[in-house]
Amino acid sequence: MSARTTVGTDGGCDPNPGTGAWAVVSEDGSGFTGAEDNTTNNEMELTAILVAVEEYPGPLTIKSDSQYAIKVVTGEWKARLNTDLVAQIKEAIADHGDVTLTWVKGHAGDQLNIAADALCTDSIREYRNGGYDEPVEWSYDAGHIPIRDSGDEYTTLAKAIKELADEGMTYGVAYRVLGGAGMFDTGKRVPTQEAIDSDFARDTGKVYDGRKFYIWNREALLETLTASRG
Repeated sequence: MSARTTVGTDGGCDPNPGTGAWAVVSEDGSGFTGAEDNTTNNEMELTAILVAVEEYPGPLTIKSDSQYAIKVVTGEWKARLNTDLVAQIKEAIADHGDVTLTWVKGHAGDQLNIAADALCTDSIREYRNGGYDEPVEWSYDAGHIPIRDSGDEYTTLAKAIKELADEGMTYGVAYRVLGGAGMFDTGKRVPTQEAIDSDFARDTGKVYDGRKFYIWNREALLETLTASRG
């Protein structure tokens, strides 16, 4: 009997909908990723699962932080969008024969989830910097994707919103909460000088699509956003 393979999958957009990426990372540091325009978080999450099923034969466990993706594939939820993609995944799983879908909390210490999330971010950056105008894919041999731990101190606003999506967090809510806290300029959609001065947010010095790229102190950001939902 073949040994069971475990992979982490992730997908996301910045903004949502917009430019997105999906990623699949195996425990041996191999994997696949892709990026495209005019897509959604959910479509990218599902695409990652489909690629995992198609690319890894033998007993397979897929870790995903998307409850939506897992539940529409298992039939617990009825898919109202992405129906063709969901049907493809179900057919691929039936042909595969031994696939287990496991939910993991995003950004909560699962190394494969963290690695897949980081690969998605890198893929969106590469897609934008490369000037692509159609979907692209990349593959990685074993050992070429770093399996990272959960010690990242900073995150992006998009990742934080995704992490709290199950609690009702959206870009609109995040903008209002951070704006009310004096940490976000809702007109310019950038951190305020107060946020920069207090190290709540940092200017990375990078520019994408003509806009500066900022990262946020993860602990402070999540605490601020979570408090607003309480």
